[in-house]
Amino acid sequence: MRRVSTTLACLLLFFIAVGAQTPRLEYVAQWGGTCQAVDVVGDSVYIGQGPRLLVLDASDPADPKEIGRSALLPNRIADLQVVDGYAILACASSGVRILSVEDREPPLEIGWIDTQDSAEGLFAEGDLVYVADRYGGLMILSMEDKTAPVLLGSLPMEASAEAVTVSGNYAYVATRTGGLRVVSVADPEAPIEVGAVEDIDLAIGVVGDGTFAYVVDQYFGIRVYALDDPARPVEIGALEMEYPTGMALVQDLAYVTTSWSGVHVISLEDPTAPKLLAAVDLLGETFSPIATEDRLYIANAARGVRVLSIEDPTLPIALGDFDTASHGWWIDVEGDLACLADYTKGLHVLSVFDPATPLALSLVELVEPQHVDLAGHLAYVCAWDDLVVVDLSVPGSPVERSSLAFPSSTQQVEVIGDYAYVLTAYNGLYVISVSDPAAPEIVGSLPIDGYGVALDVQGDVAYVGADGLWVLSIADPANPEKVGVLDGDNLARMVLAKDDIVFYSEGSRLYAISVRDPVNPVEVGLKNFGLATRMDLAGEYLAAAVAWMGIALVDISNVEDMHVITSFDTADRAHSVKVSGNYIYVADERGGLFVLRLVAPGSGE
Repeated sequence: MRRVSTTLACLLLFFIAVGAQTPRLEYVAQWGGTCQAVDVVGDSVYIGQGPRLLVLDASDPADPKEIGRSALLPNRIADLQVVDGYAILACASSGVRILSVEDREPPLEIGWIDTQDSAEGLFAEGDLVYVADRYGGLMILSMEDKTAPVLLGSLPMEASAEAVTVSGNYAYVATRTGGLRVVSVADPEAPIEVGAVEDIDLAIGVVGDGTFAYVVDQYFGIRVYALDDPARPVEIGALEMEYPTGMALVQDLAYVTTSWSGVHVISLEDPTAPKLLAAVDLLGETFSPIATEDRLYIANAARGVRVLSIEDPTLPIALGDFDTASHGWWIDVEGDLACLADYTKGLHVLSVFDPATPLALSLVELVEPQHVDLAGHLAYVCAWDDLVVVDLSVPGSPVERSSLAFPSSTQQVEVIGDYAYVLTAYNGLYVISVSDPAAPEIVGSLPIDGYGVALDVQGDVAYVGADGLWVLSIADPANPEKVGVLDGDNLARMVLAKDDIVFYSEGSRLYAISVRDPVNPVEVGLKNFGLATRMDLAGEYLAAAVAWMGIALVDISNVEDMHVITSFDTADRAHSVKVSGNYIYVADERGGLFVLRLVAPGSGE
């Protein structure tokens, strides 16, 4: 017995020792995220913002107030419905979560159930929840015990299930490339497909009223189907519009959200001839319309939730909004300041004096910012076809100092001393004098083959990712010169140099390239992530933003054997990463900003 105990003790000490030698990624904070889902009960508005559920008091629709916010959930909220004091959330690859929202306290998660793929849409009725689970098909859950949801039945589908509605004994499932599927759910434990309408371009939404089913066809508009025989819907009407995303019904009116053209009000008085009554132009993507008798609530992606008056449906009037949202595209950090480029909104300026509580200071509205580089109190931003210089001397009151236009979109900027190096999509590299930031001036340029994406500048050398890896001499800034090229096969993602190794991601692969001989770059290592990868150096590691996988910490001590030693799954798609000290900042698209901490081996923490 003593020998066994001694053995167990030795094993325990071994695992403790190994753990102490392995770095960890520790969650610190999350901020922002996009709004894709909304529901309303009385004056309470529930919105999914990235990976959190927010509760608003909208008794004054002109000034909604936050009254509750959930803890961090493991994924973005794609859809939600509030029933009898419980919020039921479709959380993409993290399944269905149930939160108690009965009291005016922060929403509290009380139960969850995993789904086979990615929960994108749901419909709750009584104790049953019908889930559109992408390639998992239709899943039917029992919520009789909210703390322990149970899978009753499921029906696999070949096409991606995006949304579901239920009328009587039938579920109507919008599948992305498979049209509208009709499923008998008379026995929820054994759902059976009984019909389908396949001649739909791209079905991403469906709502119904028992008599008609209305399909949101992303590539066409709205299609109307009669349900005289529920198993065999017959198309009787349609209305073309650009990129609809969702729909709400109120009697004979439909409110339709779109990707880029705001919200449309449609008369369905004659369902064979839907008629456009009005349109409201809202910036950015809109989703998940919820209509009450006199108000319309819209999930406006990176611009939060919008409230409109529809007392006169032909003249919707904006009443108010609640906006703490963001779309995380690119992140840079210098000292206590962080700048998050929000592709749909502009440049968020945040204080990260305490990384555990990022604090929004200001927003600089810009057109499609893709990249930002902080240099002292100045932010250099690639926005559309421009390089924009923003003075952050007073972070709460940014001032745009200058803007310089280019012949194609600006992709990335690196500022070294008195020069800014700007990579454009189709016109190569430009060298700009920024000795006077108020009057930047192009002093040199070099055309580059292919689509320019990635840039890193080290000393007198610039590394560019376009059609392959380009090595450029910038010893004379007025006359950049090509030194060497390593041909590539796919779209470049990121370039990062460390000594005589360049880490170059292309397509879904991360390469280690030796540039010891810059004329002849040579591949010396490869790691295939299977997803787009961008990265930053974290001491002896790479912190890699690997799209849907989140952040991977990669051991690069031996580039011939690059391998992941730990990871952290962020809420959506990790798009870019910046390391500052032992903190890792992640721009996570719909998940907003994540802050992680790298806990080094032997730190004792």
